[in-house]
Amino acid sequence: MKKWKDNLITLAGTLGVTLLLSLFLTSDISLFAFMSALNVGNDFKISDFYNRFADDMTPRTDKNIAIVDIGNCNRMQIAKIIEDVESCNPAVIGLDVLFLEKSDSITDKKLTDAINSCKNIVIATSIEMDGTTGNFRRSNMFSDSITAIWNYGCINLEARYSTGVVREFRNAYVTDNGDLPTFPTLIVKKANPEKYAAHTAREHESETIFYPMQAFSIYTPADVATVGESLKGKIVIIGDLSDGNDLHRTPISEEYYGTKIHAATIATILNGNYVREIPAAGSWIIAILTCTAILLLKLALQSKKYGAFVVRICQILLIGLSVFAGCHIFARLHIVIDINKIVLMLLLGILSMDIWTGAYGIVSDRLKRRKSIK
Repeated sequence: MKKWKDNLITLAGTLGVTLLLSLFLTSDISLFAFMSALNVGNDFKISDFYNRFADDMTPRTDKNIAIVDIGNCNRMQIAKIIEDVESCNPAVIGLDVLFLEKSDSITDKKLTDAINSCKNIVIATSIEMDGTTGNFRRSNMFSDSITAIWNYGCINLEARYSTGVVREFRNAYVTDNGDLPTFPTLIVKKANPEKYAAHTAREHESETIFYPMQAFSIYTPADVATVGESLKGKIVIIGDLSDGNDLHRTPISEEYYGTKIHAATIATILNGNYVREIPAAGSWIIAILTCTAILLLKLALQSKKYGAFVVRICQILLIGLSVFAGCHIFARLHIVIDINKIVLMLLLGILSMDIWTGAYGIVSDRLKRRKSIK
């Protein structure tokens, strides 16, 4: 009975020491301010690791979205591409091209006529911050008479940090003239109102883009005539996949075209691939339970001949299993578990037991001496 009581005290004390050390090492402590120089520009989340892992798995070509790469086409050629794609009866055309200035009147008229003839089209626009009101304002286009204002979708990408990693997307931006929907969400609204309604019902300010395991059919303008039937009923994004100014950092690539980011965002909404993060408290509970398992094993085997060896092997296996499980849970269920906490507590658990046992032994010995003196 006494042995079980001692083991229970050791387990509780060790878990307490492990948790305190883990909280200390994961907190933003001024003692480590000297290391900040090493972390300049560092922007990493555990979900980035999961994204890289999942992206190595077999990709699935999205059946709802296709991309037409315009390359270096001029406005007259783009007008022809729009007409060719429209003749294929797509669900929606997303024109991911900015026209900020006027060209010659004939070319501009050809382009505006091509756009205005589309039944369902979303035109890219950009926004900039208004320093006076604090709201955003839409950049001027070469001709606001192309279509009604509600066909414009904002293509600005959401990057929370200066490193520019695009992980999230918004539904809309507040402008002086009301909310301006983002390019992907407006496309979804036009293509599938039910999916859009379900998405907006979530009432989240921003959502995480699910990048991995997604592939999109990409066609050249010349391909459109031969693959026209495959574009029927699809969302077709017309964009430039050769523009070096449209490359962005994402969790799966250091250079990812904005057009593909919009496609991944649309796919996230349509497929319901919303990324969910377990709250920090939940991650700590999982870490504590995992650490408890290895500590119980340590207590059970500490008197055995090869007990320490077996415990170390199991410790390594548990760490590997945590990483493996975290990756597959993200890939299959789109849930982010912070394995950093689990791995940290597994690594510190045995060390903490040594610290606790030593400290507890010293205190116990002193108490016994005091009793004997009395």
